[in-house]
Amino acid sequence: MKQYRQLNISFNLGQWLRRSRNFLQSSIQNRIFEGIQI
Repeated sequence: MKQYRQLNISFNLGQWLRRSRNFLQSSIQNRIFEGIQI
């Protein structure tokens, strides 16, 4: 049970990291795009 909880926590952490990385990439791309437009 303890091992399963650790796996679940690491899986959630991985999902959160992937989501935040995608968010960072999209926000950076948006910033660059806006800079090009101006």
